[in-house]
Amino acid sequence: DTPYYGILGVHVKKADPAVTGLLKDMGRLVQKEQLVHSYPFCWRSDTPLIYRAVPSLFIRVEAIKDKLVENNKKTYWVPSWVKEKRFHNWLADAKDWAVSRNRFWGTPIPLWESEDGAVSQAIGSVDDLLEFNAKKKNGTVLLTREDLTDLHREFVDDIVLEKDGVQLHRVDEVFDCWFESGSMPYAQIHYPFSSAESSSSEKFLSEQFPADFIAEGIDQTRGWFYTLMVLATALFDRPAFKNLIVNGTVQAEDGRKMSKRLKNYPDPVLVINAHGADALRLYLIDSPVVRGESLRFSEAGVKQILRGVMLPWYNAFRFFAQQAHRMELAAHITFTRDEAAAAKSTNATDLWILGSLENLVAFVHAEMKAYRLYTVVPRLVGFLGDLTNWYVRLNRDRMKGGGDDDRRTSLAVIFEVLLSMTSLMSPFTPFFAEYLYQRLRKRLPEFEKKEDQPKDALGSADSIHYVALPQVKGSGGASSHSESVERAVRGMTLLQRVVELGRRARDEAKINMKTPVRSVTVVTTEAADVAALEAIKPYILSELNACDLELTTDVDAWCLLSALPKHPELPKRLGKQYKAANDLIKQLDSTQLRALLSGATTAITLDSLEPKVHLTPADLKITISFCADNKAQDYAAQTTPDGTLTVAVDLTQDDDLRMQGITREVINRVNKLRKKAKLVIADKVDIFFADDDESPCALSTAAALAANEALLAKGRMVPLPMAARGRHAVDIATDVAPTPFGSKSLRVTLCRPTPVLAADAYQRAVEERGRAQAGALAQFVATSTDHPLLLQGSLDGEPFALRRGVDFFPDATAQFLQGKK
Repeated sequence: DTPYYGILGVHVKKADPAVTGLLKDMGRLVQKEQLVHSYPFCWRSDTPLIYRAVPSLFIRVEAIKDKLVENNKKTYWVPSWVKEKRFHNWLADAKDWAVSRNRFWGTPIPLWESEDGAVSQAIGSVDDLLEFNAKKKNGTVLLTREDLTDLHREFVDDIVLEKDGVQLHRVDEVFDCWFESGSMPYAQIHYPFSSAESSSSEKFLSEQFPADFIAEGIDQTRGWFYTLMVLATALFDRPAFKNLIVNGTVQAEDGRKMSKRLKNYPDPVLVINAHGADALRLYLIDSPVVRGESLRFSEAGVKQILRGVMLPWYNAFRFFAQQAHRMELAAHITFTRDEAAAAKSTNATDLWILGSLENLVAFVHAEMKAYRLYTVVPRLVGFLGDLTNWYVRLNRDRMKGGGDDDRRTSLAVIFEVLLSMTSLMSPFTPFFAEYLYQRLRKRLPEFEKKEDQPKDALGSADSIHYVALPQVKGSGGASSHSESVERAVRGMTLLQRVVELGRRARDEAKINMKTPVRSVTVVTTEAADVAALEAIKPYILSELNACDLELTTDVDAWCLLSALPKHPELPKRLGKQYKAANDLIKQLDSTQLRALLSGATTAITLDSLEPKVHLTPADLKITISFCADNKAQDYAAQTTPDGTLTVAVDLTQDDDLRMQGITREVINRVNKLRKKAKLVIADKVDIFFADDDESPCALSTAAALAANEALLAKGRMVPLPMAARGRHAVDIATDVAPTPFGSKSLRVTLCRPTPVLAADAYQRAVEERGRAQAGALAQFVATSTDHPLLLQGSLDGEPFALRRGVDFFPDATAQFLQGKK
């Protein structure tokens, strides 16, 4: 009868104006205004939700709050702050749990009531149903156990019970689905009944409950974690788990929740196809997510893991495999694991990498036992960086053939490292670890005798995932962490810092790394650093491309100390005295400051101030700058922030250094051409070069190469003048570019190795057979595929016999080398 027609059936949000008008007409409207506030929307339809008060069934959680808090103290969480703050606060303020839901799908609540609600009965088993004369609705025949094999809602809703002569029907509600999740630990074995999984539920609970470990997202603080704790406490007065890792939330790159509707995330299948499942897995594990924090997912991050971790790791393995194969071909042996050779190595880099590996194994076991993935994965990735960026690069020449024994030792060491890392990384990169294992196991002695070995032993195990993680050896060789190992670890740590500072100094002076420098001076405050660096001096020279290395602790001769007051601490402490103190601080000399840094004195006293001011290291910002007795114009230098290490690069250049630079440029160009042509190490080529300058350059490439044959031998290259290129040579790749200090147009060409007729043999053929026949003979030699000691044939019925190494050569390089002899 109201004038507001059409309200009935109108959506509640659209009826607001009509309802407001009705309240006003009734004199009950106090205030009318609009407020902008957050409001829940359906995540599927994006429409506003409506809250309604409905009757519910509750679990009395408030009655066991104290027990919940106590049981929470018995658990171990990573990160701990979720347990100690968020979850503890939620338990301490826990409310009764509304456990019923008004929907069809769900586990039916086993509660039967009379029509008026006066009589009710909770049912705990099929036996209980039979005890209360269960029968079908409107039926007269009592149900049997065989009739009650399916207890889903569509079957039990038709069951009527009888109690005290009153018929009881099941209530309409179903359980909150979190009730089922929270019951998982014991529901899985059909507690409290026997099941196929456990002949005794009580035995199962005593042996396997609570769970050793669970993991879920941080949003489960009020979900699964909570219901697990509530139900386990209510039923057994103990927690449902011992250890828990809380994962953070993976968000879209824009920081919003990932949404199928918004499609604000890349297709996971496409990400895996593009970058690999292991790269995606490692990206997620090595992120804030494992610390319970949020991650804005970026496909670029997955790509970086692939490029920065997976590919270098693979390249290290590939380099090992190539060099092991080369050694096998050269020495006619089969390379297999040699733990003894690796353990006996005295090479500083071997001791360092093996010592670091032992430390890593110990660290992984300790941290994994503490469930701290966020510390384990960065350490593993960092070690792989040390392996690929430092150990392999520093030992490439050794593994390529720097002496048979040294070569075997270096290969034995890298094999141990690769094998251990394959095992350590297997939980984090399961697919790539399996790929490496299947290739490394063939070099294990156990592989050939796998029938006699345990099924989970390295080599005999069919999968790396059957093998336990490596253990700390604890005795012998590098694993003993002897003084030599500690010195090697210290030295390599210093080497990395020295090389970093040296490169920065070269960059500052705009000196390319391929250009050698006369000397590098390392200034350190610790005498022990000098001893550690002395043991790895050749590596530092190689990394910084220097001819000489000077190590010194004479800091005063090379560096100058200065100080400034620390802000805001010192001004606050000195007040009006600060301005005068500031002037005096700037006048402090290196001797005073060095004594303060070294601990020889605990404070510097400013006597001229009244009252006197005592300055400690905490009051000053002390900086160390390079000075080198007024020779700074001859050097470029860099110093660590703490001033304990300075690296100075001599900038003086001469023709010898410039020719070394030209030689290194040629070597670099050849390697790039080989890579561009997709050649493998075993592919031989002839290398030709020519200065295509219109006028002669100051430093010719030929002169530079002749002066640096040792560098070429190290690179296993024999560049030949373009004039030595035969007419039948086949080009593979060519590069033309300027070189620093030399030719403005250096041509470098790689050719397939082509047999060549010796100049003397060609000249004899011209004299004996004529120029046409001599050319035909040269053509025949160039196209021959076999290179026997004696190459025989005939031309126009005239036989010939050519001796390899005298009359013909398998390639131009061999002819050049024979000519040098």
